[in-house]
Amino acid sequence: SPVSSHDAGASHPADVRLAALRYRPDVDGLRAIAVSLTILFHLDATGPVRGGFVGVDVFFVISGFLITGLLLRALDTGTFSLLAFYERRVRRIVPALAALVALVLAAGWALLLPGDYRQMGRSALWALGASSNLFFLDNTGYFDAAATSMPLLHTWSLGVEEQFYFVWPLLVLVLWKACRGRAAAVALGLLAVVVASFVVNVRTVEVAPKDAFFLLKTRAWELGTGGLLALSPALGRGRAFAWLAEALPVAVLALIARAATTLSKEQPYPGWDALLPVLGAALIVYRGGRDTLASRLLALRPLVFLGRISYSLYLVNWPLIVFWRLYTNGTKLTPTVCAALVAVSVALAWASWRWVEQPMRRPALPRRAVFTRAAVVAGSLALAAWAVVATDGVVGRIPESARGLGDLSTMWKWSCPDNPASGMPSSFLPPGLTRPCIVGAPWESARTRAVLWGDSFAEHVLPLFDVAGREAATAIALIVPCPPIFDDVNLQRYWPEQPRYNAQCAEKRATTLRYLVEHDDVRLVILSSSWATLVGLLQQNGGGQVPRKEGMGLVAEALDRLIEQLSTPGRHVVLLADTPRLPIPDPAACAVARVSPLLRDCPPDLGVVAWDNLQAGVMPTHRMLAEVGARHANVTVYFPEVHLCREGRCDVEVNGEFLYRDGGHLRRNLTPDTLRAL
Repeated sequence: SPVSSHDAGASHPADVRLAALRYRPDVDGLRAIAVSLTILFHLDATGPVRGGFVGVDVFFVISGFLITGLLLRALDTGTFSLLAFYERRVRRIVPALAALVALVLAAGWALLLPGDYRQMGRSALWALGASSNLFFLDNTGYFDAAATSMPLLHTWSLGVEEQFYFVWPLLVLVLWKACRGRAAAVALGLLAVVVASFVVNVRTVEVAPKDAFFLLKTRAWELGTGGLLALSPALGRGRAFAWLAEALPVAVLALIARAATTLSKEQPYPGWDALLPVLGAALIVYRGGRDTLASRLLALRPLVFLGRISYSLYLVNWPLIVFWRLYTNGTKLTPTVCAALVAVSVALAWASWRWVEQPMRRPALPRRAVFTRAAVVAGSLALAAWAVVATDGVVGRIPESARGLGDLSTMWKWSCPDNPASGMPSSFLPPGLTRPCIVGAPWESARTRAVLWGDSFAEHVLPLFDVAGREAATAIALIVPCPPIFDDVNLQRYWPEQPRYNAQCAEKRATTLRYLVEHDDVRLVILSSSWATLVGLLQQNGGGQVPRKEGMGLVAEALDRLIEQLSTPGRHVVLLADTPRLPIPDPAACAVARVSPLLRDCPPDLGVVAWDNLQAGVMPTHRMLAEVGARHANVTVYFPEVHLCREGRCDVEVNGEFLYRDGGHLRRNLTPDTLRAL
C-alpha cells in the first residue's frame, strides 16, 4: 500500500554509505505507475493488465526503502526515537484511512444488505487495528461474500505494512547496535531476514496460497528488499557505469510491465513470480545515485502529481468501484464508466490529499496532539463500526418480512437432522461435522437408501430432499464437497489457488466408490453439481485449463466412467441438472430493494433474466447430460426448469418467498410450506 512515499529528509553526509533521502520526484513517478496498474486491475481483472496487482509489490519496495533510510539516518545522527518514528506513521497513515472508513460506513448503510454491512463493520475494526490482512485471510472464501463486494479488502496491504513497522525498526536498531553502525554488517543481517522471508514465501505459496498472499512473513522480503537499497553504495563514476545506470531502469520497467500483463489472479502469488515486480522496482529506486533518462521521465509533472496523491488514490478507488458494482448488480464496466470512476477517484484523492492528509502532517501540530487526535478519531470510528456489527448490520433498515434475505450465512443456515447410521466411511463426513449428514427417513429403517454426491450444489437441495425423503421413506446421505467426476488421474479442477483440492477430492472419490461397490443396499445415487460452470473449470492429467467446448466432452466421458463404476443390479443413478441461474452477484438484494430503502439498480423481472440465462448459458450442458442419460438404462436426468419455468420466465418466488441465496444456489432457510411446494 502506498503509505510512505513522501517521507523525505535531508541528505546524508558523504561519508555515510546510505541512500540519499532528499525528495525524489522519480519515486513519486514510480508510485504513479504502481497505483495506475492497481487501478487497472481493479477495473477489469481479466483485461490486458490482469496482473496489475503487482503494483502493491512496487509500493512495498518503495516503502521499505524510504522507511529504512529514515531509520538509518536517525541512528547515524543519534536522533533515533521509536516515538518519533510512530508519530510520522500516524501522521501519514491515519487521516486518509480514517476518512475512508467513515465514508464506506456511510455508503454501506444505503447499499449493503445487513449481513454484508455487518461484515464490513468487522473489517473496519480490523483495518483500524492494523490487521485487516488477517481478517481477509479468514473471511474470503467460497461461502463468504465475494471478495469483489468487500469495500475495505484493499486495506490488507496496509495491515502488512503496519505490522512491518512494528517489527522492522526494532530489528534495524538491534543490528545497528550489534554491528556498531557498520553499514555492510547491518546489510548482511537484513539480507538474512529477506532471504528467510522469501524462502517461506516460496514454500507457503505451494501449500497455502492465501497465507502467502496475506501474511507479513511471506511479504516481508518485498519491503526488506527496499530496505536493503538504503544501504547500497552508489555506482561507480566510469562510462561503463553510466551506461549501466541508463540501461537498467528501462530493462526493469519492462520487467514490471511483463509481470502486469502476464500474471493473473488465478495463479498462486507471490512466490517466484513476485521477483519480477520487486526486483524491477528495486533497481529503479536504486538508480545508482545518477540522474538518468528513466528518472527524468518518471519525474514528469503528471506522474509526480499522481504519485503525490497515490495513497489517497489507492484508498478511494477500490471502494468506489465496489459500490458501483454493487449498485449495478455486477454489470460489466464500460469504457465510459471506467473513465468516470477514474476521474472521480482522482478528484476525491486530491481532495483527501489536500484537506485530510496535509493538515495532519504540518510540523506545527505537537506530538501529543497528533496521538490524541488519532486516538479520538480511530476510537469514534471503531465505536461506529462496532455498532454496525452489534446491530447485525443495522438490520432495522429493512422490513421484518425481508430479513431472511439479508444475510448470506442466514440464507444458507440449515442443520442436518440427527439421523444415526453405522459403518459409513470418512468420505461421508461433511467438513466440520463429526457425523454423516443424512436427510429424509431414518437410515436404519428406510425403505430405500440413497446418496447425494456433489458439491455446494448438492448441499443447497438438502432441505428439499429432506421433505421428499420423509414422504417417500427414503434416507439420503450427503457426500461433499467435491463433484464426483474428479479422480486426480483423468480429470481435475483447474484451481491453482487450492493446490490440495484435487488430491483430496480423488481420495474422497475412491473411498466413496469402495463403499458403494461393497454396499448394494444403496439403491439410489444422485449426482449433483453446477455442470454448466464445471465444464469451464477443468484440467486433464494435471495440465492447464482446457477450453469450455472441450470441457463439455470431458465431463460427459467422466460421467460415463463413473456411472459404469456405480452400476450394480437394482441401483439407479439420477443426474440432477442445474437449477435456473440468475447471472447477477446478489439477486437477494433486488428482492429486498423492492420493499426497503436499499439502493440497487435491478432488472424489472428476475424471472425473465433466469429464463434468458437458462437458454443461453445452461441448455448446452443440459443437452450433454441428456445424451449421457440416454446411453445408460439405469440413469435418469432431472431438469429443474421443467418444474420452475414456463412461457419465457422462471419462478424466482414461491409462496411469496424469494428462492435464491445468490446467482446459483437456492436458499436453505425457506419455510416448510415453500419446500413442500417446490
